[in-house]
Amino acid sequence: MEIWEVAEQVDQIEGLTADGKPDPDYAASLGLKDAPLGRRALGSGVDIVVYLLLQIPYLVFTVPLLLKLVQGRFGFSRFLSHPDFLLALIAAAATTLLTLIFAVLQIVFHGRQGVTLGKSIAGIRSVNVKTLERPGLGKAFLRALVVWGSSIVVVGPIVFLISPLLNKENRNRGWHDQATDIWTVDVREGLDPYDEKRMRIARKTVAAEPVAERKSLPSLSTPNEQAGGYRPSGRVSAGVLGVSRPKGKGDDGGAPGGSLATPSSGPAAPKPVAPAIPPSRGVTPPPPTPTPTPPSPTPTPPTPAPQPQTPLPTPPPPTGATSGGPVTSSGTPLPQPPAQPGQPAQPGQPGQPGQPAQPAQPAQPRPSGVMLKVDSGERIPVAGVVLVGRDPALTENTLGARTVSIIDVSVSKTHMSLRPSGDGVEVTDRGSTNGTVVIHEGASRRLKAWEPVVAPVGAMIRFGDRSALVRRG
Repeated sequence: MEIWEVAEQVDQIEGLTADGKPDPDYAASLGLKDAPLGRRALGSGVDIVVYLLLQIPYLVFTVPLLLKLVQGRFGFSRFLSHPDFLLALIAAAATTLLTLIFAVLQIVFHGRQGVTLGKSIAGIRSVNVKTLERPGLGKAFLRALVVWGSSIVVVGPIVFLISPLLNKENRNRGWHDQATDIWTVDVREGLDPYDEKRMRIARKTVAAEPVAERKSLPSLSTPNEQAGGYRPSGRVSAGVLGVSRPKGKGDDGGAPGGSLATPSSGPAAPKPVAPAIPPSRGVTPPPPTPTPTPPSPTPTPPTPAPQPQTPLPTPPPPTGATSGGPVTSSGTPLPQPPAQPGQPAQPGQPGQPGQPAQPAQPAQPRPSGVMLKVDSGERIPVAGVVLVGRDPALTENTLGARTVSIIDVSVSKTHMSLRPSGDGVEVTDRGSTNGTVVIHEGASRRLKAWEPVVAPVGAMIRFGDRSALVRRG
């Protein structure tokens, strides 16, 4: 008998250290900020004031009658028959009911939305310090009991109000927050953790790894060093331009393809000059080496001129094959005019003596630019000043800049400006509503308005609900 056990799926909580404690750096990289002590005191003060206002009916109509009873001005029977007894009873019941409703609403909204009446006015929220989500009704109720219980001791509320100053994590968490795993954050200056869309984008942005740069592919062109490679003005006997064959042992240095004329049996004629072939791109041809002429030690008597011999008939070339230059009907090559100074030699035409072929200028490397790839698929090349926003507007300082519109309600009208800076992009937040954050190698930096920050290649720029990756392009 086999027993199958199904492993329970445990949700992985992001942002915890190895010992299971919340990591403040992770929360900061998402854009969450500690609630300032001033606004925390403001929120608590608003809640206390509302609570005291609900106690006014009880304090005005019920407490004076109870004090007369305690002081012994009349007995309990006279207390029940007192003309103000009914009013005191109604005031006490109203105060109790309103206070109970107020307390229940405070706990429910605090547990499910992380907000109370005072927190909503002060612009702060409460979250679970580990999951960065809603605290839950249980933790909110326990926190309220701790705060209310501290009022039993005279100095209890004062101690709890100053306890955030004693927090070792520097996150302004008081004793009541530490006992219930609650953290109070600022939603005016930082990210609102209850905005599910922006929170989801922030988590994905922090967890995303930089995109690897695409490797450059090898060139498909023929290498210059290869023998018999591509030469723009090379010519073979078949008349095909752009192809040249390597020089063999039997080549006499003549024109490519050779001549079809039969050499005479007379004295050796000077070798024809090889046609000037433009060098391959990037290769400088060697300078021509002059052929030394040995001096004759003694004058020799003039020899009689040889008798002209009749050249042997030469068979016509095959169809479709031509020599390195134009030929006559008998197959002998026609003389070609010398190349003009300053002009490149034509294919099959010998270069002018003393005029070496001019080397071709090497191709200049094409500079690589920087671009932004937005998560919506848009690509923003950054070759100069670029204004990005919902409807960017040019000013006197940005005349000539290029504008790029990102249709999104979370993006301000003129959200940020970009300009190339070395191996990256200089980003400047132009006083946007939802701010701009630069994330690189796990570190997050929220930009201050009008403060330029360089985002290197591979960094992520988050503006509003949009995010863009800095790449080479």
